[in-house]
Amino acid sequence: VEWGIVLMLVSLAIFIVATTMGGLNYVTTTLQARTRGMTLMRMPLTVWGIFIATIMALLAFPALFVSAVMMLLDK
Repeated sequence: VEWGIVLMLVSLAIFIVATTMGGLNYVTTTLQARTRGMTLMRMPLTVWGIFIATIMALLAFPALFVSAVMMLLDK
């Protein structure tokens, strides 16, 4: 067993889980905690950029997590 590869895969899986939880937190905050009168179309462009990047990460990271777990179990 090559422990360096195993530790890299475990750390990758932990990173993906942490990033997914942070992304869910950001999306939930953006959608629910806006001030009164702040519609989605009135949000600043930087918030939109981070929001869209987070949505794309949330769509991509589950597949990356499954592949990391499969590679870990293959070791």
